[in-house]
Amino acid sequence: MAELGQSSYSCNGWVTDTYTEKPGFTKLLWQTMQILGYEDYEKPLYTWKETVTEGERKCDFSIKIPSCAAHPEWPVYSMKVTGVESFSTMEVAALHALTYLCDIHQLELGDSISRYFPVPSENNPVWGCRLRTVQDPLEAAYNPTLVASVEYMGAMYNLRQKQEEEIKTLQGIMDQTKQNQF
Repeated sequence: MAELGQSSYSCNGWVTDTYTEKPGFTKLLWQTMQILGYEDYEKPLYTWKETVTEGERKCDFSIKIPSCAAHPEWPVYSMKVTGVESFSTMEVAALHALTYLCDIHQLELGDSISRYFPVPSENNPVWGCRLRTVQDPLEAAYNPTLVASVEYMGAMYNLRQKQEEEIKTLQGIMDQTKQNQF
């Protein structure tokens, strides 16, 4: 089981925490939320429970990004993710939330550190403009290290998305096989 944070609490096996200082996507998500105007009392909330059923480990996980007092017109964001253990499932949930925020708030992110984080669609015009600006050697923003880093992040994000699709397909095959055995 993953380590609980200082603000964790547990009820019937469900753990709830903000994990804003945990290295990885959880911390990057919180930093991005702060750039967008979220206050300390508006941290993302992670809730999860690990179980073992018939020898199979499972982690049910949800993330909720509350409304933002600075931008009351922004919707609350929430999603559920299922994985094998809490740490990796938490990172997947935080990555999805981070990608979502970077996609819908591209203009608000402006020239912040989050502006080069991957978005769900590479066809997005704002994202495309940022990439072209960074990749063009004649632009003032050109930096070969930044170009390589942005391309690496995009490739890793795309690989992660493809692996997630493949895992879902394999899970479906396994479930079908189990049903056929009984």
